Parts: sequence; structure tokens; C-alpha cells
Amino acid sequence: MPARPAPRRAAAARLAAGLALALAAGAGPAAAQQTPPPETAPATPPATPPEAPAAQAPAPGAAPAPGAGPAPTNGPVRPSRAAVPRSPVLIVNRQAVLEASAAARALQETERETLERVTAELERVKTELQVEEQELTRLKPTLPPDQFDARAREFDRKVKAERAAGQDRRALFQKFTQEARQALASALPRVLEALRRETGALVLLDASAVAAADPALDVTSLAIERYDAEMGEVRFDPPEELMPR
Repeated sequence: MPARPAPRRAAAARLAAGLALALAAGAGPAAAQQTPPPETAPATPPATPPEAPAAQAPAPGAAPAPGAGPAPTNGPVRPSRAAVPRSPVLIVNRQAVLEASAAARALQETERETLERVTAELERVKTELQVEEQELTRLKPTLPPDQFDARAREFDRKVKAERAAGQDRRALFQKFTQEARQALASALPRVLEALRRETGALVLLDASAVAAADPALDVTSLAIERYDAEMGEVRFDPPEELMPR
């Protein structure tokens, strides 16, 4: 006479399938209880009550039904294999994007090189003025007072002119860097909005406004990748007036 466990296994399989469909559709315990009972009830109750699976997280690797959205979970949302978290709220460090992106590094390098050249030029002028001042001091005992006073007044005008030129260069350098950084920052909102749409998030929070959060919700590295792709290769040319002649 054949064994009878087969109907039990078939009934349990139908029950598990019904519960899995309820979970994939986002149904809670009440919806799971509305699942039609199997045609043939098992002789012994299943190891897990019917209400329990509705509160359990889906098995690892299980995919939701098409169009059903992300499967429910009781714990923090973890990144998918594509490293794109699925959560209504995600976190991004805006300042890190603006500092670690390829465009930001290119600007930093341009700023460094420009500042070195401007500083070197200012030091050269300063050295020349010091030499001229020492020469004027050396000649003072040998020059008639009127000639010395004329040369001293000319030297004083030269010092003031070079000091003003140095201040103008510093101001021009600051203006150049500020405008370049503003240009980089102006491109960030559209990159973050595209990333929000890509991840399906309702909102992206700046990391500076978050006291504590699951690190898995941080999409800063993704934002840097998308920002680099958006900006491409960026070059910053300082004003000609800023560079030494």
C-alpha cells in the first residue's frame, strides 16, 4: 500500500506558495490569513503557524513579484548587489562629493599651481624691493639731500604700487576659486535628483543633518560616480591678469 505523506507535502507546498504570494504583494498578517486554505488539510499542523511567515523577512536572494515593489523587511535596508540601496530615505555627504570628485581634484590642483606661481611672483617683487631699499640706504651718505629725497619718494611710490598689485592678485585669485567652486556646486543638485530617481528614494538627506543612521543608507560613493560621469573632464583656466608676466 503506497505511503500517504504525499498529500501532506502537496498541501504544505500549496500553503507556502500562497503565503509567499501574499508576502511578495506586501500583504500583512491579516492578508495572509485570508489566503484560501488548501483543499486537503494536513493531518498534523505545520511546524510554523500560518501567521508567522507574514512577519518573517524574505529568504536571502528571493525576488519580489513583478510590479510588487521591494519586499517588506523588519530590519535596515541593505544594499543590493548593484550597491544601490532601496529605501525611502537615503543619505549623501554633499561636501565629500564636491571635494572627492574628479572635477574637484582638478580644481584643487589648479588652485595649488596658481597659488604657487602667484606667491613666487610676490616673493620675487618683495626681494627686488628689499635689494633696492638696501642700495638706497647705502647711497644716502653720498647723495645730495634733494636727490636722495627724490629717489626715496620714487621708491615709496613703487612699494605702494607693488603692494596694491599684490592685493589685487590675491583678490582675483579668491574670486577665481570661489566662482569655480560655485560652478561645481551648481551641478550637484541635478546629479542628486537623478540619483534619487534611480534609487527610488523619496528624499536624500545631507549627512551633516543626520545624527545617526545605518551606513548602508549612505550613497555618497554612488553620488561621486554619477557626478564624475555628469561633469566629464573639467579644466580650469585662471585669468591671465593673475599669472606672472
